Amino acid sequence: MIDNQKIFSLAFLLILVQPIFTKAQSTFVLDNVHILTMDSEEVLTNYSVMISEGVIKQMAPSGEFDKYNNVKIIDGQGKYLLPGFINMYTHISRESLPLYLANGQTTVRDAPSHIAVLGLREGIKSGEYIGPEIYSIGLRATGMPAPYHSQQPTITPEEGREQVREAIRLGYDGMMIYATCSPSTYEAIMDEAKKHDFPISGHWPMYVDNEVAISGYQSTYDNFTGITRGGNLRFDEEFLIDGLKMYDKAVVPTISIHRLWATSHLDHELYESLLLEYVPTKMKASWIPDGDPSEPSTYNYGNVERLIKRMHDEGIQLFVGSDGGYPMAVHGFSFHDELQAFVDAGIPEFSTLKYATVDAARYLGKEKTGLVKEGYEADLVLLAGNPLENIAESKNVEGLVLDGKWLSKEFLDEQLEGVARNISSSRDRFAGWENYLEKNAGSEEFHYSYSSFGEQIGEEKIIIDRESSRNFVMQAVSVVDGPDFRETYAYFRINGRQIDSLSVIVKGADGNSHISAYRSGRKVIVEGEAPFHGAFKYEEPFLPGMLLLAPFTSRYFDIDILANYQLGLMLSKSLSEGQADQLPSVQIEMNSEEFGRKYIVDRFDLTVYRNKDEGENQIFTFIHPGFSGYRSLTQPSFNVKAIVRDNQAIHSLIYNDYKIELVN
Repeated sequence: MIDNQKIFSLAFLLILVQPIFTKAQSTFVLDNVHILTMDSEEVLTNYSVMISEGVIKQMAPSGEFDKYNNVKIIDGQGKYLLPGFINMYTHISRESLPLYLANGQTTVRDAPSHIAVLGLREGIKSGEYIGPEIYSIGLRATGMPAPYHSQQPTITPEEGREQVREAIRLGYDGMMIYATCSPSTYEAIMDEAKKHDFPISGHWPMYVDNEVAISGYQSTYDNFTGITRGGNLRFDEEFLIDGLKMYDKAVVPTISIHRLWATSHLDHELYESLLLEYVPTKMKASWIPDGDPSEPSTYNYGNVERLIKRMHDEGIQLFVGSDGGYPMAVHGFSFHDELQAFVDAGIPEFSTLKYATVDAARYLGKEKTGLVKEGYEADLVLLAGNPLENIAESKNVEGLVLDGKWLSKEFLDEQLEGVARNISSSRDRFAGWENYLEKNAGSEEFHYSYSSFGEQIGEEKIIIDRESSRNFVMQAVSVVDGPDFRETYAYFRINGRQIDSLSVIVKGADGNSHISAYRSGRKVIVEGEAPFHGAFKYEEPFLPGMLLLAPFTSRYFDIDILANYQLGLMLSKSLSEGQADQLPSVQIEMNSEEFGRKYIVDRFDLTVYRNKDEGENQIFTFIHPGFSGYRSLTQPSFNVKAIVRDNQAIHSLIYNDYKIELVN
C-alpha cells in the first residue's frame, strides 16, 4: 500500500505545460483597413497600421510601408479595425477562453471572481493559455442570505475588513459586493478598501441606506441587482440619476439579461437557437427551460431599457458587460447581444462602442489601450463590416491583435472547433492518475459515473484494500468536467474504525493543491499548500468517530465526492431500519468562493439514517447541515439518498438533479 510520502512526492512530478503563447516581438502591417480610432466617429479609410513589439508604431495611408523589407503584410481590404472589446461583467473559465477571443474581446472583467480565475490570469501571462487579459474581481462579500450556497457570508465588520485584506493578499484586482451585504459590514469594507486604494464594485447594497450606497467608495453598480425588482425601480429615479452624476458612479447594466427575463416564455425557442456546441455539458443541461411557454413574463423590460437610455442621455458612465455563463448567455457570443441591446435602447452605435472600448480601458487604468493610435498597445479587432452602420457587424470578427500578436480568423475558428470537439468527445478522465493509484491483487475497485440532468459530466474511481473489517485503505479519484473542472485524489487510512490520516491532491485551473489531515492525540492536524493561499497549518479537536473528508467536487457539481459518503457508511455503526448515527467531521474545503481559513477546512456533523429497504436495496439518507464553510448559514439542511447493495458499496447516490451511479 502507498503512503502519504509517496503521494506528495508524486504530486510534485505533475507534468508542466509548456508555454504556447508569448508576447510577440515581430513586426507586421495591417494593410488597406478602415480604422475606427474611437477618438471620434470619423473613419480613416484605406489605412495601414504597423505593429511592432506589441505597440502601434505607425499609421498612414496604405502603400507607405512598401519600403520596409521582410515585414509581414496582412491584407485587410475593406475590413474595419477598432480597439479590442472589453467585456466589463462576465464569468470566465478555462474552457471559455477561446470563445471570448473569437468574439473580439481582448479584455474581460470576471465578476464575481474566484481562485481558479487567478490561475487562468497567471497562465495567460505566462503563455500557458491563450486568452484575453483578465481583471479578476473577488473575493465576493455577501450577507444573509447568501445568493448561492457555496458562498461564505461576511457577517461582521471585522470579517469584512479581513476579506478586503485577504483579497489584496491573494492578488485580486478588486472586490465584489452582493446586494445582501449588511450596513455595518458594507461600511467596514468600504473604509478598509479605501485605505488600500482597492477597487470595489458590484450590486447595489439594498440593505444599506441609499445615500450611503450612492455617495460611498463603491465605483460601479453591476447588472441592476438591488436597483430594480421585476424591472421596476426600488427607489426614487431622480435620486438615482442625480446621485450617479454627482458622485461620478458607473453602471454595468447587463441589459440583455433583463431582456431574457422579460422573454422567459420564449426560452424554449431561444434554447434551440443558442450555439450549444460551445456550452459545457453540465451547464447546457441546467439551461434546459422548464417554464410554461404559454405564460408571458410580467417583467418590465421597457422600464429598464428606458432607464438605460436616460442614463446615457444624462452623461452617466455606462459599460458593456454580457454576464456570460448566466443561463442562456453563451460565453463570448452574448457580448454582441449586449451591444445590440444598447443600440435597441436608443443609444447610438458610436457611444455603445465607446463604452465597450476606450471608456472601459480608462476605468481599468489601461491608459495606453482602447484607441487605435500610435504609441498605444496593440489589442485590436478586425471586423468584416462597419459597426457604426450596423452594430451586428461586431460579431463578424475577421482577426484579432492580442498583445501585439496577430490571430487570424482561421486560427480563431480552429480554437472554436477545439472547444466544440472537447465538449462533444468522449475522454479518458483518469489519464495520468495511475501515478497516484495503487491497485493490489486483492483490491476492490468501483467505477462511478456522474450525471446532471441526465448528462454525464464526470467520473469517480474508488479502490479499497482491506486488512480487516476494522483496518483498511481507501483511494479515490474524482474528475468533473468544466466549466471549472476539478480533479480530486484522496487517500484515506483507517485503523480500528478510526480515520488515521487523509491525503488530498486537487488539480484545477488555479494549479495543484496538496493537503494532509492526520490524528495527533486529541487533535487533527491539517496542513499543506494551495495556489495563491500558500502554505497553511490548522489544528482541530478530535472527537471519537470523527471523519476526515475530502473536498466536494467543484463549484458546478456541488456534491461531495462519493468516497466521502462511502466512508461515512463504512464507519457508521451498524444501523437497523429507522436508526441514525451522527458523525463529527472535518472536511478539506477548497471552495474557491471563500476566503481565509474557511477555504481550507470546515467542521460539521454528518448524519447517516437507515431508511426502509426497497427489495434488495438498502436505502440510506445522508443529512447535511449545508454545503461550504458556514454550512448552516449558507444553505438549509438537505438530504442525499444512497442506494446500497449487499457488498456495502454504494450503488447510486442521488441529490436533486445530480446522480452518481456505479458502472462496474
